[in-house]
Amino acid sequence: MARFAIALLFLAAVPARCVFAADAGLPQVSPGEVGLSESRLERLTQHMQAYVDQGELAGVVLAVARHGKLAYLSSLGQADIEQNVAMTSDTIFRIHSMTKPITSVAVMILVEEGRIKTTDPIGRYLPEFSDAKVFVGGTAEDPELEPSRRPITINHLLSHTPGMGGMGYETHPTARIFEAVAPFADNPTLETWASRLARVPLTRQPGEEFIYGPATTLLGRVVEVVAGMPFDEFLSRRIFQPLGMNDTYFVVPESKRSRFAVAYEMPTDGAELLPVTREDHEMRWKPVNRLRSGGGGLASTTADYLRFSQMLLNGGVLDGQRILAPKTVALMTTPVVHSADSEFLQIVAPGYGFGLGFAVLDDLAASGKPGSIGEYFWAGAADTYFFIDPQEQLIGLLMTQRYPAGQLQLREELQTLVYQALVE
Repeated sequence: MARFAIALLFLAAVPARCVFAADAGLPQVSPGEVGLSESRLERLTQHMQAYVDQGELAGVVLAVARHGKLAYLSSLGQADIEQNVAMTSDTIFRIHSMTKPITSVAVMILVEEGRIKTTDPIGRYLPEFSDAKVFVGGTAEDPELEPSRRPITINHLLSHTPGMGGMGYETHPTARIFEAVAPFADNPTLETWASRLARVPLTRQPGEEFIYGPATTLLGRVVEVVAGMPFDEFLSRRIFQPLGMNDTYFVVPESKRSRFAVAYEMPTDGAELLPVTREDHEMRWKPVNRLRSGGGGLASTTADYLRFSQMLLNGGVLDGQRILAPKTVALMTTPVVHSADSEFLQIVAPGYGFGLGFAVLDDLAASGKPGSIGEYFWAGAADTYFFIDPQEQLIGLLMTQRYPAGQLQLREELQTLVYQALVE
């Protein structure tokens, strides 16, 4: 653990504590003012600090808000170990799949404007998907296909039920076909990526199964076509600018790259965290990358994602800027796929079903941790995570940059440690 010696000396001089900042995203109050125990929140600080001290996390930013007020904000460890850069409240993180809820909101903006319907076939906007075929036998080289029994709809994409392959089907013949088609090859635009994806047969019939795959990235292309503008421009105009999300980008500006956290990964031998320096990884947030992935391409800050989360918790509005109507948010956070109906969800998030962009708690006992029915969340591949509890008017947010996600069970621990601090 020699790599962490300097970091640990620095941390020893700076006690773990809740630090408020001008760029925190929401008005700030003491925990007791919103029914949270300050001493119990210290357990959250100490728990995450232990991961930093042990060299299992480089650094982390934690935030808890209730009733629209930020009650806890803690920055621990370092954003860049090698350069001795401390983690701060304005550190920029790769949020990966926490991009998906933002993309889903973009789609529902267009639904509210009457420009699309959730029941619409996506072939209406992307004709190359009009005659989708489903793999039913054979091999990747000689597949047996049948026509889909129903069209892929916007609703299917929002709920990850279009039948497209993904997690859990890595060895399926359609995964080999995907590799041969190579949608990501040669730095494609979103339009090119989508046209290539259309050449890959479906793994299951649309509507049959929750499969975590490319659905939300494809929704970004739908937004481009319907809105008549690049996907990133739509997000900026309709979500980021109105909400004051001034540090959320597909491409991190050069002027802000000093705030961009280094991503770390834990090798299989578990010796120590190593910085991720692969060019294919780093280019994803640089101007050379042309794919604006609504499934996992954004970088953001704690403050920005807090504002996005608070907008959702408020029923679609924040500081007078209405993004969605309350009924639309309610629809998005109602399970389409119930926890008991998805083997995949029972494994990765017991007790949670899935709505139109979020995992939604529908079986508290099965979840095995504190919460409320209707609480919803999502997470990112670098172990970023947020949850929103409408019943308790509560938001929890964790930002770090560690691969592989889920190895430390940070999501479950954050939620447990936040709820145990909720005393009123």
